[in-house]
This record gives sequence, C-alpha cells and structure tokens, in this order.
Amino acid sequence: MSVCLFDAVIFDLDGVLLDSEPIYLAATNSVLAREGKVISPEENARYIGVRFRDMLGEIIPRMGLAHDADYYIGETRTEVLVQFGKPLTPPAGAQELIERLVDHDVPHAVGSSSAHAWVEEILTNLGLRQHFDIIVGGDDVPNGKPNPDIFLRCAELLGVLPERCAVIEDSANGVLAARRAGMTAIGLRTAATATLVLEGCLAVVDTFHEAAGHLGVSLAPLDRPVDGSSGVHCGATD
Repeated sequence: MSVCLFDAVIFDLDGVLLDSEPIYLAATNSVLAREGKVISPEENARYIGVRFRDMLGEIIPRMGLAHDADYYIGETRTEVLVQFGKPLTPPAGAQELIERLVDHDVPHAVGSSSAHAWVEEILTNLGLRQHFDIIVGGDDVPNGKPNPDIFLRCAELLGVLPERCAVIEDSANGVLAARRAGMTAIGLRTAATATLVLEGCLAVVDTFHEAAGHLGVSLAPLDRPVDGSSGVHCGATD
C-alpha cells in the first residue's frame, strides 16, 4: 500500500510553510519609505511567488529607485530578520503532513523563490530543516517562478518524474511554474493570498488537512499496532 497518491511532494516556503507575505511587504515598504516610495498590497500581489531580485528588476526603474537590487535585498533582509530570526511556528497540519511523508519514505522537497541560504534558515527556525534533504532556492536555478526551473530541479534531485510530483503552492506564479513543469498543483490559501486566482489546480484549499486529503494522506493520529503494521489510512494501493 502507498501512503500517497503521488511519488513525491514539493512544498513552497513563503505563504505555505510560513505565512510570510505580510511581513515581507511591510519590510520592503519600510526600506522604500526612506525614498518616499511604497508598494500597495494590490501591486505586491503580482509578485507573490516571484524571486525578490526579479521583482526589483521591474520596480527599480519604474519607481525611480536610487539603489541597485543588492542594496534593497540586503536592507529588506535586515528588516525581515527582526521577525523571522527567531523560533517560528508552522501552520496547523504542516508538520504532521511532513512527518507522515518522512515516516513512509515518500520523497519530498522545498522549492522556493527565496535564496537557498534563507530557506534553510527559515526551515531551521520552523523546526523543519531536519525533514528536508532536498531544498531548491531561487538562486539555485537560472530562472525563477513562473518558469518551471525550481520545480524541475526538485524532481531531478528527488529522482522522480515531474508528472508524478504534487506541489503545494499559494501563488498564481507558483501554480503556473508547477503546471509548466508538468506537475499537479494544490493551491493553499492564506489571508494574504485569499483573493488570488489559482487556475489549473487539482484543488484550492484552506488548510493542510485538506491538502493532505487531496494527496491521499490521512493526518488522523497514527495507530501503532502490535503486529508492526502501519495502521495508516492510505490513498492508493500498489
């Protein structure tokens, strides 16, 4: 029996394993405010799921900003670290789903637009780093989301065909990247992304328990039978 309907599961980070979008926007605007600039939530929604450097490549000339991308990346990171440089709590159900995949040897990875080192730091602060052998950040590939590079690299490192991978994403750019990679996307809504249109998903859900259901995984407490059988509700049979 298989614990999952897919051969591998890939998690986005921001907005999925961490409800980070409001903090990123506040940090960005804190830096831009030094120049009398601001990005509205509506404009920012266009860039959710996109590498920050790619976003800056568009807004620096359009907004007439005074510095290069490296300056804004460094200054915004300093602002964000005030919030994220400490122990963090994953969303309800996230750790349970990841641990279920680990327990049953289902390959899994994180595929994020954020820089690799930043992803590792956030996962460490979430208490999840030890569960992920495969991490692909936006600086690990030539092109960020909505291009498929991040997810295709995840599949390559996992040794799983892209069409057998499921991706849990919160943004339109991330869902499009998953679809372009030939993967199945499950949309996960948060308060910051509730108004985004996530087209082409297997399902759009509000919780990890719902997402797990579409993976064929039950997050009900595991029974540990004396005979050593798993006691797991499985979504598929081999």
